[in-house]
Parts: sequence; structure tokens; C-alpha cells
Amino acid sequence: MARLDDMRIFAKVAETGGFSVAADALKLPKQSVSRRIATLEAALRTRLLHRTTRTVAVTEAGAAYAIKCAEVVRLADDANANVMSSTATPSSTLRIAADPHFAETFLSEVLFDYAEKY
Repeated sequence: MARLDDMRIFAKVAETGGFSVAADALKLPKQSVSRRIATLEAALRTRLLHRTTRTVAVTEAGAAYAIKCAEVVRLADDANANVMSSTATPSSTLRIAADPHFAETFLSEVLFDYAEKY
């Protein structure tokens, strides 16, 4: 079974046309990118890339797979962003129990900022 991270790496290699450029974009070592692609190809039991000493070319199967990988990665990133943004905004009532003098002296500015933000 292909892992999402491997699919992300493969999509970037296919998009950029090389291991070095993809590794730089993903902030990973080139050897790690190459190893992960080899692992992905082994898991899928198909060659996704033609490699020579100077070029990397996507195979026919790899081209079709790259399109799907890019879409899966985009959907996963969107889902993660949606969840993170929905939990970033408080959604219930804030109750504070404090001495009125303490609250007025120390909490008034914090509470004003909070109310303004949310």
C-alpha cells in the first residue's frame, strides 16, 4: 500500500522532472527521495520513472499515477487545513471566575483583546 508521503514525493519528482529539484523543494536529502521512490515502485510492482545518469523521465504508468497522486495530496492538504482552521477559532462560552478587582486590574486588557479577536 502506498503511503501519502511517498505519493507526495513521487508527485513532486514527476512535476519537477528530477530528484534533486524535488528534494530541494521538499527539503529532503536526494538519497531519501530516491529511496522512497524505489520503495513506492516496489510496493506498486511497476516502474514509475525511467532513470539514466542524466535524466529522469516519467513512464506512461507513472504519468497517470502522478496526476492521481497530486490530486490525493491536494485533497489531504485541504482536509488538514480545514480541520486546523475549524479548531483554531474558539466556539464555546468563555467563563472566568476571578475577584472583580483582580479581573479589572490584570485581565481587562487580555479579555478585551480576546473579545476583539474572536
